[in-house]
Amino acid sequence: MVLFRLSVSRAFFFTLSANLLFLTGASSLWGAPPLSAELLSAKGQKLKGKFTFKETGKDVEITGKVEGLTPGGKHGLHIHENAKNEPCRGDFTSVGGHFNPDAKPHGSPEKASEVHLGDLGNLEANAKGVAMFKLTRAGLKLSGPGSIKGRALIVHAKADDFKTQPTGGAGDRIGCAIIQ
Repeated sequence: MVLFRLSVSRAFFFTLSANLLFLTGASSLWGAPPLSAELLSAKGQKLKGKFTFKETGKDVEITGKVEGLTPGGKHGLHIHENAKNEPCRGDFTSVGGHFNPDAKPHGSPEKASEVHLGDLGNLEANAKGVAMFKLTRAGLKLSGPGSIKGRALIVHAKADDFKTQPTGGAGDRIGCAIIQ
């Protein structure tokens, strides 16, 4: 009878601990809780969109949908530093440059180990100006030092050419979202 009580107590403690970690948003045995980012439009734009960030083992899966883009157009998508924890406002330049903690050159996310962690590629809009996005990116973290929480997700006016340093020649910032 005593052994049974001990097992129930341990199970209860484990369940209670896991629930507290989940409720506080802390990392747990199962990874960090998902993050999201709600897109704001620059003046003169009519963008609307949302992204989610979810750990999948050692990688982060990013999914999203953006409406109001140039029909049939490509638009660079990057995570920016936001070192001062600025909100998205004005022309979105206050959120700084690309997230690049390893000081790597700009490039395609297909070469993930060789480029900025903030390089996510291009959104590709359909004929109605809607883009669906899905990318699994190695090296990103949702919690702890060097995480993307609090950083900015930027949609650019033009396509990322994956060559021009350090920005990919993607043009103005037309959409901004804080990852939270």
